Amino acid sequence: MNSNKDIQNHLDQLLNAAIKPAKVSTSSNFEQQLFSRLDDIELKEKKNVARIFTLSEIRKYAAVILILILNISAVVFYTTKSTEEQSVEDVSKYSDEYFPDYATLTSLE
Repeated sequence: MNSNKDIQNHLDQLLNAAIKPAKVSTSSNFEQQLFSRLDDIELKEKKNVARIFTLSEIRKYAAVILILILNISAVVFYTTKSTEEQSVEDVSKYSDEYFPDYATLTSLE
């Protein structure tokens, strides 16, 4: 029974504290210190910004255009290189080996 009375007293104290909370007091320069700390946090976050976001807009666009030009030139280079490597060979030298009646096939056309 004693523990129930202690619990009841403790609950009563908690309820009274919740109904009539104590006033909080701060120092006179609390607001000034708070804002200066928040400013310091913002300055630290600004220092950690990636370098690409600090460049001017013209440099960003120039970098994108340069990458596009390099990509397009690489595609054009490889497509022209692959067409140059392909050569048309004379089929007649293989016709006797693979098509023994090639002459008759071509004469029908």
